[in-house]
Amino acid sequence: LTDPTAPVASDKPADASAAATTKDAAATKAAATIPVTPASDVKPDAAKVPATASDESYYSEDEVADLYRLYNPYSGEHFYTASAHERDILAEVGWNYEGVAWKVPTKRGDEVFRLYNPYAGDHHYTLSAEECDGLVDLGWRYEGVAWLSPRFGRLTVWRLYNPYASVGTHHYTLSASEYRQVVAAGWNGEGVGFYGVDPDRVVGEPTDDLSHGVASLAASFSAKDGSSARTVRSTAARDGIYLFLPSYADLASVTLAAFDAAGEKSALALSANGTDFTEVSPAEHVDLTALGAARSAEGGLAFLVKQGLEALDYIHNLIVMVSANVSTVFVDSNDPTQDRAYVEASPDHSAKAAVAVSVVDSAGAAVYDKDEPGNAKKLSSIKGRGNTTWLNGDKKPYQISLSKKADLLQSGNDDNANKKWILLANMNDPSLLRNAVAYDLALELGLVAMEGTTVDLFYDGEYRGTYYLCEKIEVKSGRVDIEDLESDLEDANPGVDLESLPTKTDTNELGYEYQYLDGAQSPEDVSGGYVVELDQAYYASELCWFDTELGHFVIKAPEACSKECVEYISVALQTAIANMKDEVFNAEDDFSFDLDSFAKSYFVAGFLKNVDSYFSSTYFYVDRGSKTIVSGPIWDFDGSAGTRREGPLGLTHVAYEGFNLWNSGIFAKSVLMRERLTELFETTIAPLLSNVLLGDETAVGDNKCLHSIDASYRQIQASQRMNEVLFGLDGWDNILPAFSTYADNVAYLRNWIQWRLNWWTRNLDKLTGATEPAEEAYNKFPEAIYGEPGDPGYFDYTAVFDASYYLANCEDARRFAMGGDERRALEHFVRFGMGRGLQGSENFDVAAYRRRNPDLAVAFGDDLVAYYKHYCKYGIYESRVAWA
Repeated sequence: LTDPTAPVASDKPADASAAATTKDAAATKAAATIPVTPASDVKPDAAKVPATASDESYYSEDEVADLYRLYNPYSGEHFYTASAHERDILAEVGWNYEGVAWKVPTKRGDEVFRLYNPYAGDHHYTLSAEECDGLVDLGWRYEGVAWLSPRFGRLTVWRLYNPYASVGTHHYTLSASEYRQVVAAGWNGEGVGFYGVDPDRVVGEPTDDLSHGVASLAASFSAKDGSSARTVRSTAARDGIYLFLPSYADLASVTLAAFDAAGEKSALALSANGTDFTEVSPAEHVDLTALGAARSAEGGLAFLVKQGLEALDYIHNLIVMVSANVSTVFVDSNDPTQDRAYVEASPDHSAKAAVAVSVVDSAGAAVYDKDEPGNAKKLSSIKGRGNTTWLNGDKKPYQISLSKKADLLQSGNDDNANKKWILLANMNDPSLLRNAVAYDLALELGLVAMEGTTVDLFYDGEYRGTYYLCEKIEVKSGRVDIEDLESDLEDANPGVDLESLPTKTDTNELGYEYQYLDGAQSPEDVSGGYVVELDQAYYASELCWFDTELGHFVIKAPEACSKECVEYISVALQTAIANMKDEVFNAEDDFSFDLDSFAKSYFVAGFLKNVDSYFSSTYFYVDRGSKTIVSGPIWDFDGSAGTRREGPLGLTHVAYEGFNLWNSGIFAKSVLMRERLTELFETTIAPLLSNVLLGDETAVGDNKCLHSIDASYRQIQASQRMNEVLFGLDGWDNILPAFSTYADNVAYLRNWIQWRLNWWTRNLDKLTGATEPAEEAYNKFPEAIYGEPGDPGYFDYTAVFDASYYLANCEDARRFAMGGDERRALEHFVRFGMGRGLQGSENFDVAAYRRRNPDLAVAFGDDLVAYYKHYCKYGIYESRVAWA
């Protein structure tokens, strides 16, 4: 906060990225600042969904504080703070204290973020984490959480913007009439900024009057041809009400109904772009495209909505967003007591609910509509699935079982008609594309993999985000098409609930432990088919599993196995592992791995650096009577392609260079596998990646399975915008924080694959088992480590240095490195290269890093080495953009 007598750079642009040259002026202002201790010194995470006023409707006195307003007579800025200490300091240095602006809660509220523009001397306050992040990217300084905005018992605080000012650009008022007058005078009306606590709702007894709560809307719509009629509910998010509509919805013909917090219908009126409110009848269609609404920051139509035509406190921001290019899955609970909350309350996925499922494509045509609500015999079901996402994510993954077989992907292949389908949340992937890229790449290479497509999910009329609808890994025609041993086991155990039998452990003939179902009878032929998963993470919670030299495998199909079945497949896998060590593949008379599928699966996992592969989520299958164990289907790639960072090896997983895969050393040691992979890469894979995955929007593989990242981005962009409102961009702490925009997250994925492809092309001859397993890789990266851990001069340059790139592009380094010594190359980079601004890796361009991060330009000036070191220690973990 600046001293009011200090000069204000009022002629500087609000876009601080365009003012990077005003370093001296910024420094002058910084010297005149008063130290502030914000509530948080960490940039906020993506906005969380605010709660509605459904449980409590009042605040006690100790839950409410005053928000103070001050005025700078020299700059014209109004400043707001909940800190009495900060108020007093500012008053002492010349700010005019103007009293209490309104009251705010001290808890049970949504965070209002405070930012400061060091170039213009202006403060800004916002409920939107996305707006906050966007301003930080432009050079504003994030100053923490300023106060909380109440979720109930609240008064509307209107926000206005003066397009002609550079200081005091925003004004906030509790008066709706003042808001209209100022808009008429030429200011831009920006709707509801946040809320203040209504004094009438402080202390007192709890009341059932929730009239100040968030309004609720219901929208009915259909496709442009009148088909696929539907009704959905609004969602309270960020700083208003969001109405999310599927891709086929006709915005020119929508009916709207408003409900108060008690669920009763109330009057409704809309205002678009500062116009007078127009009452909307729930019996009449509204053309939302003809009301002159401005576009919101998220790309939706922005309105003010008034619920109750007399009371101003019922007015809220309304954002209407519509998806595009993707199908929609509707899930509607048959029993209100077994709704989404019921399903999601089950940690072990045992809660299964009867639901009516319907799927509608982007044009409004029905893909699946066989379920009959109320008819128990003609209903589908839904349950939870997954481990990490299910336990940690706000956006849950599901498995749906249709009442009738259907090809939800509209592939035209009769084999793809099945009952069980998976809805993947992709909660930990800010691009939403990593699973699709991996699965489609595997399909294009001829592997068995799960086909899928992006959809929007509405559960009980509520929008739940962007999902990846795909096939389930199961023994079925069109999926893993092998003999169905599960049916044989059921026939051998008539009337027995196999999964209810007790488990028991034993040791097979090779000395490895396994677990089976005690009392289960075996069919005559136990030779297959089997689907098994290498799963060191969660095997102990499964019914049937076995240990091997490589680790523990879970039998996924059939899940309920007899003692003889588990013994058979456990010996088969361990024998294949032993044969692989002896370079034996595709043997006719003994168990062995299929070389081609093995090399292709290893490539997909290794190229994309999937942390889970060969530790968990790694599948194999074998058909009845066969001794050949096939690799696949591949699964669970949301943490791949340069995003997972947990553990001491985190940065080696993020970096585009390196062959390390967790627990995969035993595979990489096979000479035959490496030879086959090299042949595939040079003849098939590299051209496929360059021309298709990294190609333009029209690129598609010969097998029609793989499309370009650019095409996928365009397809799901509108859907993703809606998903981002609810769930933001960030995942959990085990991945790099998301970049501030979706476009940058997709650009990072695309760039990372390009960098990775370049590195593989330069280093394929180095693919050996020598750097495996990954537990050892930390000590086998001399090209990435300057010194050793514990040395006085130790510093990890992994994020900015790739020896093969540096040697290929710096002749001086090649001479210094005496023909290619990677450690000497790093020495040259550290001693000379950084100071000269040389590029040491494909992912870090010091000029771009300086340009894209103006706050660093102010801090480091022309000290180029400081930028490299900042990125290594902080920038990569903050997901700062470091490429051109």
